[in-house]
Amino acid sequence: MKSTTVLLLTFFVVLHLAACQRTAQNSELTARNTKASAYNVELGLAYLKRNTNERAKQKLLLALRQDPRSSMAHGALAYYYQQMGTVTLADKHYQKAISLSPNEGATLSNYGAFLCRQGDYKKAERYFDKALNDKHYLNLAEVYENAGICAMQDKRLSRAHHYFTLALAHDGQRPTSHLAIARLYMTHHQYNSAAKHLLTYSAIGGKAAEAKALANKLTYKLPADKRSQGYVRELRRCFL
Repeated sequence: MKSTTVLLLTFFVVLHLAACQRTAQNSELTARNTKASAYNVELGLAYLKRNTNERAKQKLLLALRQDPRSSMAHGALAYYYQQMGTVTLADKHYQKAISLSPNEGATLSNYGAFLCRQGDYKKAERYFDKALNDKHYLNLAEVYENAGICAMQDKRLSRAHHYFTLALAHDGQRPTSHLAIARLYMTHHQYNSAAKHLLTYSAIGGKAAEAKALANKLTYKLPADKRSQGYVRELRRCFL
């Protein structure tokens, strides 16, 4: 009887050790897959940036197979489909990414930008607001800028100005926001303010053809006082 008890105890100890070993192996495999998935997301996005679209898709699908619950992989694949114009799949993967990480600022902001391109401006703004609530998300300037672009497309110009101002408060080196505010000031006949932002736009490397056309208009709109004429000279030097 005693030997039987010892054998049973030994059996259960061996079973427990085997279970622990399998758990450790599974945890190690999961960690390796998570790391590999993140690496393939990076590769996929790099290929997409270089317009190597088929390789990008292969890497992003592999990343998703390696970690099906990765919000990063779903978000990256959503962005790929967005760039390819496959709206239904893009929306599906954005929503899956958000369901897996509902408070992740980057995904919320990207989904807001996606919705804006589909013309769903009010819903887009709600997702931008959610992105701004992520205290760990550092790229707030981009969220505000995207919200400003969306508001401009929705013809809410004062709201757009508000967002672009906040974008520049977080990062004063954003050409898109400077050019947008210059356009808005031009619309409201605030020519000196428009010139100031347009010159800043040029100083930080902005080169859009639209800026040159705007500068040309400003040289004729600015008043004759000394300060304004100083802007005229600078605009001609930088753009014309």
